[in-house]
Amino acid sequence: MKRPSKITIIVIIGLVIVGLFVWQGLKNGKNVGHTSTSTSKINEVVVKPVSQKLINDRLSAIGTGRALATVAVTPWSSGVMDKIYVSAGMHVNIGDPVAKLDSDNEEIAVERAKVEVDDAELAMARTVKLRASNTATEVQELSAKLALDKARLTLRDAELAADRRTIRAPVSGIVGILPVDAGNYVTSDTTIARIDNRDHILIDVWVPERFAPLIKIGQQVKATSIARPGEEFVGRISAIDNMIDEQSRTLRIRAEVDNATGVLQSGMSFSVSLAFPGDPYPAVDPLAIQWNAEGAYVWRVKNGPMKSGIVEHVRVGIVQRNADSVLVTGALHQGDLVVTKGVQNLQDKSAVDIMPDEGVKEAGKSASLGNQNNRSAQSGGNSGHHEKAVEATSDDTKKTAGEPQEVKGNEKKIPEGASR
Repeated sequence: MKRPSKITIIVIIGLVIVGLFVWQGLKNGKNVGHTSTSTSKINEVVVKPVSQKLINDRLSAIGTGRALATVAVTPWSSGVMDKIYVSAGMHVNIGDPVAKLDSDNEEIAVERAKVEVDDAELAMARTVKLRASNTATEVQELSAKLALDKARLTLRDAELAADRRTIRAPVSGIVGILPVDAGNYVTSDTTIARIDNRDHILIDVWVPERFAPLIKIGQQVKATSIARPGEEFVGRISAIDNMIDEQSRTLRIRAEVDNATGVLQSGMSFSVSLAFPGDPYPAVDPLAIQWNAEGAYVWRVKNGPMKSGIVEHVRVGIVQRNADSVLVTGALHQGDLVVTKGVQNLQDKSAVDIMPDEGVKEAGKSASLGNQNNRSAQSGGNSGHHEKAVEATSDDTKKTAGEPQEVKGNEKKIPEGASR
């Protein structure tokens, strides 16, 4: 039998190799096609409906607070300060004693007036008896009565003068630092103490003329103070001036803020803000706003609130940013669905599936794992025959290394295939 030539053998081997490469290429092509098919999935997105909100036209102004009532306590008359009953920071009520002046002369005057009243009462009683027996005239009786009334008025005047030597609180409030001490001589012009009624704090602010028609009595205001950062106090407009200042073109208003806790003090500076309702605008979730070279836009899902739809980009203009929404202008209407999550791969007329918020997170994880598996499958297809060869070699090596060698005397049993 004629042996095949070397050329024939080489040609056959070459054809086999070419066939292997063609088969491997077809296999890789199927894998790639499968991968592209698996990656061309419909985008999964989260949507939120467009709402409608009023733009807030805000006014902020700086003002100084003062107590609801501030009274400088002064004595009725001159004298030496005998006692002081209060101290700085003490709360007093109306009528509580604050201080007392020396009152010796006034007490003597009261005793003298009492004696005069007793004398006038005796004279009146005697005259009445005489008048009953026609011994005294009617004129004498009237004179005795007038003398008694006069004595009684003198007593009341003396008692009032004595009582006014005790200085009392004219209003309820907190006592300030006392400017005088016991033993000082004071007059009716001397301030003994200052009392602030801080149940409410009054804040006067000046607002621009254009806001004058919008401000009403009872309108809510919010005030903050640098002395208490992070705290906001709510009050109401309690008074509006009757004219606009010609020089500054501003209107003076007064806000009254409740201070039941007593944390606010007179003289504090406040930033007062007022909100005026404005025009309605479409409001979208802040996550829906996207940007490109042409400006801001959102992705709107057409076909209504279904489980799937087609997206289109809608140009918008930013009107006002709030904590939970953004007011915009554009071709949006209340109830439109805009995409808030899953916007990375969107294009005009892209098909989307509407998912719950958690669903998009899980879908993102699954897509990431799917991409990793596809890349592994491609690399596995290119080197699958190499891995099999390595595994076969490893198995042979394990078998050779694991099998014991039989020894008979000094002769070793050599495995088949090894050179002798």
